[in-house]
Amino acid sequence: MSHSAEQLQGLLNQSYTMPYGPGKNALLEGAPTVRQLLATIYDRMGQPVAEVYNRRHAATSLLYARQPNEAVDALARADAIAATLPADDERVRWERARLDFEAAHILWELSLRSDEYQPTEAAQRAARAADAALPLGSPGAAAESRLLQAQILLDVQPSEAEAVVRQALDLLPDEADREEYLQVLELARRAAGRGDEAEDGP
Repeated sequence: MSHSAEQLQGLLNQSYTMPYGPGKNALLEGAPTVRQLLATIYDRMGQPVAEVYNRRHAATSLLYARQPNEAVDALARADAIAATLPADDERVRWERARLDFEAAHILWELSLRSDEYQPTEAAQRAARAADAALPLGSPGAAAESRLLQAQILLDVQPSEAEAVVRQALDLLPDEADREEYLQVLELARRAAGRGDEAEDGP
């Protein structure tokens, strides 16, 4: 069963880079159900890290399938399992970082739809993802998380968003594409009323 689950998980992962078409659409439509099935399989096999991996992906898939309540439930389940795992395991620490990143996306999206959810909670999860990724030797993931944090804060705390996106820029590897980061920086400066101020650099 383990080999079959890994094959199915690999197929879903490949769908993210597949060109759009009937095959990709079918995989994406079935992703919430399959991810939850994989999570159940890994739970029964006693592989909690793999279970968390699939539950966080299930949460994102459910959100995009316009099932927000189910997405929140899947996220809560992933959080509960992740909280029981040993903090000194590098795989666990990485999975928690990515779980925080996915949670930030989900909670931000939900905050745009309902007052029940607050963008500050989403921003906190993004910040936690960045803080966790950097010690694991992944400045790119840390920068990506800081960028998400800045995007979330744009409408509520633009000055803080500017400071955060500057942190993201400092973390970016030299060869990385900086365009999106610079766009968010400009939006933050304008939202804070500083768009016309000259500066030497980002």
